Amino acid sequence: ASPVLSKAPGSRACTCLTMLAYGMKTIKGCRQENQDDAVVLDRYAEFPDATLVGVFDGHGVNGKFASKFIRVNVPGTISRSKEFVTGNFADGLAKGLVDVNNQLKRSPDSDVTYSGSTACLALVKGSKVIVANVGDSRAVIGHVTSVDPPAADVAASAAASTSTSPTRPGTGAPSRQKTPNAGAMRPSTVVTETRWEWTAVNLSDDHRPTRPDEATRIEEAGGRIDCMRLDGEPYGPYRVYDGDKDVPGCMLTRSMGDCGVSCGVIAEPEVREYDFDPAVDKFLILATDGVWEHLSSEAAVHCVAEHIAEPNNAAKTLAEMAWVAWQAADPEGAIDDITVVIINLEATTAINDEDSDDSDGSSHYRKKKVQKARSPSRMPDAG
Repeated sequence: ASPVLSKAPGSRACTCLTMLAYGMKTIKGCRQENQDDAVVLDRYAEFPDATLVGVFDGHGVNGKFASKFIRVNVPGTISRSKEFVTGNFADGLAKGLVDVNNQLKRSPDSDVTYSGSTACLALVKGSKVIVANVGDSRAVIGHVTSVDPPAADVAASAAASTSTSPTRPGTGAPSRQKTPNAGAMRPSTVVTETRWEWTAVNLSDDHRPTRPDEATRIEEAGGRIDCMRLDGEPYGPYRVYDGDKDVPGCMLTRSMGDCGVSCGVIAEPEVREYDFDPAVDKFLILATDGVWEHLSSEAAVHCVAEHIAEPNNAAKTLAEMAWVAWQAADPEGAIDDITVVIINLEATTAINDEDSDDSDGSSHYRKKKVQKARSPSRMPDAG
């Protein structure tokens, strides 16, 4: 059966049924419309242990069409590919993105000569995450390790009636529990508190002109890396230009769409596989560059770690943190669309998130329990 599709809340429809608890949040930037899109599909391709997650960041005049087209067509194209059907999931993701890019370029419904989208896909299957990435959206794992407290912080207590349990990552303050036979504890007994250190594990690398290997590839294909010019002076980020021409000025070295670009900008994804351990690899973040423009992967992981027990709240908090970072960087400047998907790699609660758009572009969710089903039905559009 074909998978049931979903997309980002800001795109006004979301059909998601997942055995991995998740959260989604999108905030419209300063453009007239939110060009971001996203997908979360559980039991993907009828594999009971597979969840497909993706975020897509459109750009150009028809960027919204591009990101939606990819969201609609990628899941089915991948699941039907020979590579995926025969169990070569990494090549299936890669070929699926290339095939959808060709479909997008041939689409009669919109002109993507100088419009396109990023595509960051993650297939969570069993204990493996496979990421295929085109552009500068990003996939990051939140990895945690326990650290013994410094000796100076360890307090000895022979008559303590309670002991502090190690703080469970993402649950906030440490829990307190009664200690059996506390009065019988020997004087050498100590009460300790485990600390946790969070690390960001990037599962994708941004495809931007500032990346040396990408810049070399662009230049070898006849492209030019340069900034825009204002009164002859460099202005803004580095972009890709076609030789001596002033077009296309693409900020990505890999992109879906952009069929008018012939100077090395390609849609071939980079693929990375990661064997995760839910004991230490607690969550997966997929987000568009509205998050990463002013926040590091490490900052995002630390933000999400504080709220991972409620993935919707984690996604909302990270998206709002990114918004504040944009405002702090340039109070008068533009703010990009922001979309975040959080997958809790520990949790196995089936939840269904319905969204509704506010006039300011933010989204809110109603969370409810759902029964496991062979194929979830599409939820009605939010508006």
